Amino acid sequence: MRALWAVSLPLIILAAYACYWATLLKTWSYQSTEKDETKSVTNAETLEREALHEKNSKTGSHPTGEASEKENTAAKSQEITKVVAWWIPQFKTPHRVWRKDPEKLFRGCRHPCRALRIHERLEDADAVVMNSRNSGLLRDPIGRLPPRVKPNQIFVMYNREAPVRGATRIISKHFRDVFNLTMAYRWDSDIPIPHFKVTDHPSCPRTKDLDIGNKTKLAIWIISHCTKTGSVRWKFGEALARYMPLDIFGKCGKPCPRYPKGMCLQMAERDFKFYLSFENAVCKDYATEKLKRPLMRKIVPVALGGMDFDANIAPNDVIDIRKFKSPKLLAKYLKYLDKNDTAYLEHLQWKRKLSVSTKGTGHWQCKLCDILHNSSYPYRSHFDPYQWWVEDAHCMTEKEQAATLGVST
Repeated sequence: MRALWAVSLPLIILAAYACYWATLLKTWSYQSTEKDETKSVTNAETLEREALHEKNSKTGSHPTGEASEKENTAAKSQEITKVVAWWIPQFKTPHRVWRKDPEKLFRGCRHPCRALRIHERLEDADAVVMNSRNSGLLRDPIGRLPPRVKPNQIFVMYNREAPVRGATRIISKHFRDVFNLTMAYRWDSDIPIPHFKVTDHPSCPRTKDLDIGNKTKLAIWIISHCTKTGSVRWKFGEALARYMPLDIFGKCGKPCPRYPKGMCLQMAERDFKFYLSFENAVCKDYATEKLKRPLMRKIVPVALGGMDFDANIAPNDVIDIRKFKSPKLLAKYLKYLDKNDTAYLEHLQWKRKLSVSTKGTGHWQCKLCDILHNSSYPYRSHFDPYQWWVEDAHCMTEKEQAATLGVST
């Protein structure tokens, strides 16, 4: 038995080694064949994709939205990320709120941009945004104006308020040739940021039902600043109230219910036919939430402002008091509409086709990002902010307003 085992053991070991090597050789052969097949398939897919890309480049289309999105993402990842800082003159530092989530502010833009991070310095920014009406900047324009730490750094003039001549004299003297871009409520800004806009975009809701309900009162005016606003609106309102019923709410009239939120505006829409929207300045393109609020509801605005209402909203949408020679004539027209529902509803018909949007005004981030990535953008080089912001705004003085509206100063 021992002799038989001595002869069999080497044979068993030899057979095992033979089986192992046979299996290993088979595996190598399979992997080599698989790699060749994979390479063949990959080459075929590559050739097919290149042919398809060539076809799409000629037709200017993509086979699927997913492919287009992938290509855009790939192209975006190869671009240099532009950094934007918001300057706070009082603290001589970029805005820390922006820097908590640097990428979030510019998320969804076509090009890569982000806000300045906490640990970064101003010289790391490609663009610096400054509010030209900031009180700290006006009190000390030289000491609190940030230095341009690199020659290609862009300074952006931000402003959503109407010009105040006294304050802007300082800007004219010290800020000439400082700013390269404008970001303001004006439509001729490099980056327009109006308080609202009227759109026909299909995603925005329309007003299908123009049933005005049982409105029992004529006009409402919600106002907080009564005098010394650079406007004759208070004197005009007082004169208007002598010829028609006018309910005044806010700090200048009866207290307006604050809770629940929006209760005062709900009351205005429910009970009143007209809403007085008088701006504190009559300047080119200037319109604020005073006009936006009634436009978003089934109530007709009676407006004083510098916006071209027919061009920027819709014809017959807003009753422009500048078209009336006196408060008495305006009151006569409003009382006529009060007695004539058909004529009154004509001022609301635009709501069936258009709607008011504030979302578009928040896309300034992407507009700024697009400009920073545009190497051929015509930046302002010899820019006088006083000339553009004040003189070109064509603001009406109080005397000019009084003469136009038929009231005394």
